[in-house]
Amino acid sequence: MENKEEQRCIVLCDDLTGTSVQSIQLKARGFSPILKISHEEKGSPDLETLPPIMAVNMNTRSCDPSTAVERVRSVLEWAGPAHRFSKRIDTTLRGHLYDETSVILEYQPDSIALVVPAYPASGRTTIGGYQLLNGTLLERTEVGRDPIWPISTSYLPSYFRGLYSISLLSIEKVKEGVSDIAEELRRMSEVSRVLIADAGSDEDIEKIARAAAAIPVRFIPVDPGPFTSAYFYHLSSTGSRKTAIAIIGSISDITIEQLKYLESKLNVEYCFLGIDQDQDSVMSRFAERSDSQQKEKADVLVMRPSGNFERGREKEIVNKLARLGVRVLDSMGSDGAGVILSGGDTALSFFEHIGACFLEPGTEIAPLMMGGFIKGTRFDGMKVVTKGGLVGGQDGLYRAVRWLRQGGS
Repeated sequence: MENKEEQRCIVLCDDLTGTSVQSIQLKARGFSPILKISHEEKGSPDLETLPPIMAVNMNTRSCDPSTAVERVRSVLEWAGPAHRFSKRIDTTLRGHLYDETSVILEYQPDSIALVVPAYPASGRTTIGGYQLLNGTLLERTEVGRDPIWPISTSYLPSYFRGLYSISLLSIEKVKEGVSDIAEELRRMSEVSRVLIADAGSDEDIEKIARAAAAIPVRFIPVDPGPFTSAYFYHLSSTGSRKTAIAIIGSISDITIEQLKYLESKLNVEYCFLGIDQDQDSVMSRFAERSDSQQKEKADVLVMRPSGNFERGREKEIVNKLARLGVRVLDSMGSDGAGVILSGGDTALSFFEHIGACFLEPGTEIAPLMMGGFIKGTRFDGMKVVTKGGLVGGQDGLYRAVRWLRQGGS
């Protein structure tokens, strides 16, 4: 985990299955988490010998509120106040949500709880502050009749009423740009210590996470797992985030799906090049973009052909894209995370333009997708991913970007 503040991140989970799910989600983000099966310190090694990100099973859902608070407090004191914490909650709001969150807020007086209870992949969304299960209020589903934790209301503020004021980030605001969300979170954090966010999709959660990581507020994620993973991911690279370049010579249906998935996870910017277009005009626009110091720095710059072109001119557009990609990389300097080359002709043309004769293999990121390092030339040591245009699942490009930006070893 690349954390510019070198802080340990600890996720306090309400049961073992939830702890397992959280660990897998963190793993999918490129972290190397460890799962602590029990909250008890007995038999635990020294904290500093453990990985910097950890999911701890508090097993609090099955106990009374006072016991839950004591368990949370014991782990907080074991870890120390300098570290970052997250509170994993149930997707259907069972458990001691307020009690466990409030003890963390008490332990870290400068912190703000950011509650994002949506889990779209499992049908849980939050609209207008109400938690929905497949579009239906929780109390109107079978969850409402749970014999141990019957749910009488889906309204999130009802679960967090207590010592702290509450603000709601509406779905209308979430649908705006990341910088707008960040400004609203900053404003809300000045008046409330519990912020509850609407979210109807994975993309919404991703935008909230990027916005939260972009402002100097110590947030405590309170969620079923997706937001915690996204927030810690973006927090770990904020301030040192580098832009990955993806040069795509031709667009297949598979590539289009991969780009859509990439857009749902990261901030993607496109650079389109027409076959008869002057490269200098494209570079001029790129320079203007760089000089503007946009608030939303791109995670990935995708370079691809624009429009249709005559059959038989494929190699011509590939060569133009490769030359343009080299110019962009030169202009970015140390701000570049590396390059993804989609298509064999695209890769070969790129290597010819930089005069590279050798690559050092790194790893097989996915079947038929290699991550390696350029040897020789002015780009010596730069990370590079080569893949076929028809290679990879829906998350193919995302996995390539993640490899470039997180270690590449």
